[in-house]
Amino acid sequence: DAGIEFFGRQRLRIDGVDQATQSAESLAQARVVVAANGVVSFSWRYESFDESARYDHFWLVRQDEATRLSDPDGDSTQSGQTAFVAQRGEVIGFRVSSDEGCCGRASVDVLDFRGPLRDGDPVDTYSPTAAPSAEALKGCPVLEVSTTCPPGFETLPTCDDPTLAVDDYCEGDGECGTDTTLANCGTYDVYLVVATPGRTTHAPTSTLAPSTDTDAPTAAPTLDLPPPTDAPTLSPAPTGTSDVSGFRLAYDPERWTTTGEAIFSDFEILELAGVDEADFGSESTVEASVLAAADGYVTFDWAYATADARPAFDAFSVFRSRRRRNIRRIDLSDDDGNLTQADSFSLYVDQGDTFGFSVVSRDSCCGAATALVSNFKAPFRAAPSPAPSTFLPTVPAPSLTFAPTGCDASAGVDRLASLSGAPVETFRPSQTVSGSEEHT
Repeated sequence: DAGIEFFGRQRLRIDGVDQATQSAESLAQARVVVAANGVVSFSWRYESFDESARYDHFWLVRQDEATRLSDPDGDSTQSGQTAFVAQRGEVIGFRVSSDEGCCGRASVDVLDFRGPLRDGDPVDTYSPTAAPSAEALKGCPVLEVSTTCPPGFETLPTCDDPTLAVDDYCEGDGECGTDTTLANCGTYDVYLVVATPGRTTHAPTSTLAPSTDTDAPTAAPTLDLPPPTDAPTLSPAPTGTSDVSGFRLAYDPERWTTTGEAIFSDFEILELAGVDEADFGSESTVEASVLAAADGYVTFDWAYATADARPAFDAFSVFRSRRRRNIRRIDLSDDDGNLTQADSFSLYVDQGDTFGFSVVSRDSCCGAATALVSNFKAPFRAAPSPAPSTFLPTVPAPSLTFAPTGCDASAGVDRLASLSGAPVETFRPSQTVSGSEEHT
C-alpha cells in the first residue's frame, strides 16, 4: 500500500509501507537518470506515524548506494536540505523504507528539486506565478532585488518612474514585475535599477545607431571608397551578445584570478574549498574572479555545505566591482540556515566589471565550508571581423593538387609565381606537428 505521487511539478510525495507482513522490511522508491554533470539539490520533509523514527527511514539513493537522511534518533517530524555533484548517466532517487512493514507509515515530501541540463535540452518554463507580459514591462527598467536598505527607503519612487537612472533605488508595488510580498526593507519592496528602459546593455562605441526593431537585420556599414569592378561582396560577421555556457571562452579557467583552493572541473563546475586550519579567530578567504566580457546577466546554480557548528562562521558570497566603483558583495549562504544549502542566482554585470565568488571563514577553524557553482552562464560578445582596408583584384583560382606527403615548398612557390607573373616571397617549412611538415 505504498504510494508515490507528484503534486504538479513542485512536490514529490513518497508514502512508506504500512500493511505488509509484520516484521518484514519493505520499501517504496522513485529514481531518475541525471541528464548532465552538475549539482543536484532539494529540500525534504519527513514524518513518521509509527512509534518513533527508528522504524521508518528516508534515504538518498545514488546508483546502488543509499545514504540515510532521516535521523532514527530524531523527532517524528524532520526536515533538511541536501546538495551533491552528480554525473551524467548516474541513477539517483529517493527511498522510504520500513523495518517492520506495519504499525504506522512514514511519508516524505521532496521539494525544490533542481538538476543539471545539457545545452540544447528543452527548458521547463513552468512557473506557479504567471510572468509579466511584454506589454506590462514596456518602459520598465531592468531591476535587481536590493541587498541593502538605502536612506529614505520609505519614500522611494515607484519602479516605473521615468526619471529613474542606473543605480537608483525604487519601491515596487506590482509594477514592472515587482513582487509586492518581497518586504526586504521592513514592509517595503526595494529594488535597484541596473539598466534604464529600452537599453539593457550599453550602446556600442560605434557611429552606427542600433535598430529599435529587434527583428530587423542590422545594416552593414557603408564605405566611402567605391569598390573596384568585380570586387567580391563582403558580409560582416554577426557581432551580437550571447551567453557562454560553462567556464569557456572569455570565462575559461585560465582567465580567472584565484586565491586559495579554487578548482574547476570539466569546464562545468567551480569548487571553492574554505580554510580550516589557519590562525584561530582570524578571517581567511578563498576567491575566484573574472572580467565580464559583455553586458548582461550572469546566472548559476550553487550548493554550499559547512562542517563548522553554524553557517555563520563560513559565508559563501557572490560579488561585483563596477568600473571605478566599490565592490558590492551579496551573501548567498544563510547564516541562520542549514549546514547544507542550495539555490540559483542571477547577477547583472557591465562589460569590464569584475565579478566572482568567495568563501570566507570568519574563524579559520573548527570545520571548513565548501561551495559549488554549476550551470554557469555569462554574457559574451562575439568579436567583429576586421573590415578590409583594400580590395585585391580577383585572380582566377587554378586547380592545384598537393601530395599529402613529401610536399616541396619551393615547387609550390614557383608554380604560384608562374601563374601570377609577380615575385612571391618564399616561406620554408618551419614546424613539425605530429611528425608531419606544416607549410604556410
